[in-house]
Amino acid sequence: MKSIAFVASLALALAPVSFAHTIFSRFYIDGESQGDGTCIRVPLDTRPSTNPITDVTSDDMACGFDGTHGANFTCPSSAGATLTFEFRTWPDAREPGAIDPSHRGPCSVYVKPVSDILTNRAAGPGWFKIWHEGYDEDEELWCTEKLINNRGLLSVELPSGLPAGYYLVRPELLALHQAYSKGIPEYYLGCAQIYVENGPRGSLNIPFQYQVDIPGHLDGLEPGNNFNIYNPEFPYTIPGPEPYSPRARSNMAASELSLSSSSSSAIDGAIPSDCLLKNGNWCGRPIEPYSDSSGCWAAVEECFAQGSACYNPAPATGVKNCDQWNKLLCHAIQDRCGARDFEGPPEVELTEMGPEPPGHIPAAVNRGAGAFDPDEGPSPGSEAGEGLGDVDDDNGDRPRLAVSPDGSCGGNTGYTCIGSSFGNCCSRRGQCGQRTRHCGCGCQSAFGYCRQGPGQVKQ
Repeated sequence: MKSIAFVASLALALAPVSFAHTIFSRFYIDGESQGDGTCIRVPLDTRPSTNPITDVTSDDMACGFDGTHGANFTCPSSAGATLTFEFRTWPDAREPGAIDPSHRGPCSVYVKPVSDILTNRAAGPGWFKIWHEGYDEDEELWCTEKLINNRGLLSVELPSGLPAGYYLVRPELLALHQAYSKGIPEYYLGCAQIYVENGPRGSLNIPFQYQVDIPGHLDGLEPGNNFNIYNPEFPYTIPGPEPYSPRARSNMAASELSLSSSSSSAIDGAIPSDCLLKNGNWCGRPIEPYSDSSGCWAAVEECFAQGSACYNPAPATGVKNCDQWNKLLCHAIQDRCGARDFEGPPEVELTEMGPEPPGHIPAAVNRGAGAFDPDEGPSPGSEAGEGLGDVDDDNGDRPRLAVSPDGSCGGNTGYTCIGSSFGNCCSRRGQCGQRTRHCGCGCQSAFGYCRQGPGQVKQ
């Protein structure tokens, strides 16, 4: 049986440490906090959690340290919702602060559609950028300086053209204080796991020129990764692709929208409806009722076993609710068993603890992205007939197929690559991807996109 003293000492030993950098620690959906570390691929090792990623070819560039491991929970969101990302110098907010003022540079937000949100490694193809900002010459401020002014909060609207489904959403900060002198750009990033519940029907068709592999979209030699912020020569060019924001039509019929009729508990990684207390991506579940001595002591064991799972691994954002679970519930059961009160479990009020928002939730930096397009034209930033500007169910001569979950496509598989995390092109060998061998000669246009020339893709 685990004692409270042991658990408390374990929590102290695993307490997060700040290295004067920053971490994406919490996010809000339409102003509502989802909880510290909840639905976020939080680093499993607390020691480097706020450290920058300096190797742009590393898989860590996709979703941060330990970001190839899915979080246990996925948060539901409506189409066009405003997501607010919170960055902290201390993962558990024990001290205020967003990022050191010397760490000046741009911000970006990327999105990746996935079919396997809990197991997808994040690294690889399928990413596109929905927004970025570098240096504002009118205000003479870098994006990170605006982030500091907003107390670490950055809000974006989800594009209205995201079909219902699972997405990784990746806020990114780039600090340039050592980029020119030492050739070390510092990236700070993470990924939220969300499910868009009521987006438009159809496939997410991102124009080929906006799609990137992460890692692979940068090599570190870009001017924006080697910029001298102390003797700047503007304009500054932000590394990575140009943003693309798919927009849905304003004249869509209800039949063209995926209006979910099932509860959010049906999605992969849904937070259990009977969750008594949550800490990051852990949930304490109800203890089985008991009415005798053996049942009482079994409940003690069960309770502390759940508490142990909360600490192992301990999230970088802290264990305050793990402490609550053990102290308020497990200890209460243990005390009653010791007093020979074998009816239970006792009713205990468990309220999720977490820091207050550091400041007012700011308006979305890409206001209007969540709105529907006017009927008369394509979405801004896209060309007629490309991308998800009109989010049609009509795929031309393509059959209606399931999105490939394993990278196979064409033939008798019944799978299309459009929307697959492996890439949107189906090769002649029946493999999804977005490289020349997938999108070039022999590409199966009935099961994905095909490149017709440099930078062109037949949709």
